[in-house]
Amino acid sequence: VIIGISSLTTIAGLTAATFNGTEFAPGFAFGAPLPNAVTTFASPNGAAPDLELTITAFSTLTGFSFSPGEAVVFGLNVAHGSLSDDGIGEDYIPGTGTLSTVTVQATVDLGDAPDPTYPTLLASTGAEHVLGTAVYLGACVDSELDGQPSVGADGDDTSLGISVFGTCAGNDDEDGVSFTSALYVAATAGVDVTANAACTLSAWIDFNGDGDWADAGEDLFPGGQALAGGVNSLSFAVPAGAVPGTTYARF
Repeated sequence: VIIGISSLTTIAGLTAATFNGTEFAPGFAFGAPLPNAVTTFASPNGAAPDLELTITAFSTLTGFSFSPGEAVVFGLNVAHGSLSDDGIGEDYIPGTGTLSTVTVQATVDLGDAPDPTYPTLLASTGAEHVLGTAVYLGACVDSELDGQPSVGADGDDTSLGISVFGTCAGNDDEDGVSFTSALYVAATAGVDVTANAACTLSAWIDFNGDGDWADAGEDLFPGGQALAGGVNSLSFAVPAGAVPGTTYARF
């Protein structure tokens, strides 16, 4: 990222631009401006020319790509001088480049089943749903930095997350699943699942109460269940080996 001022403007013309892959050289010019990534400058002026900026959307930088959880190294070079000549002018004073490392995390919704033994925290490879599209269950969904395990499996529901998609009534972002029948051993049960948009649903219930969703019959819809936007009335089999009592589900 290159920060600079055109020779035709005062310090109020401070701008940022991308610089893709080569060292400074005569003929260097700014790349694409970054209005979507650089949020603000701290009112630069002649009396107080210090610079403060925040880059909030790394994915908008030209040529930039990342995977969630990947450590990203980026550089910031601040300098002053003339860039209006054919080359860099004699009054150009190079700045000192700095490298910073950040970990870019996608905006995700995570679970709240007890951990241990259910995989809920990121350290336990807990399930995460990447947000930012219209695909989520219920009226809204919120994001967290990590899973919210609790005995009542309501850790995600009792606090509003970092960012919210949709419209929540209070903190209720777990309103997308409603069982329409009791669950009896070796019987068929019903559930209504409300999807905000067409998607594919995966769901599990720990029928034998052993602290995982890995046993036979606990994957309710092997291969995934197609959902339409709106309420989807579904049914699933409760296995003969189900143990009566309170247990945990993940949708």
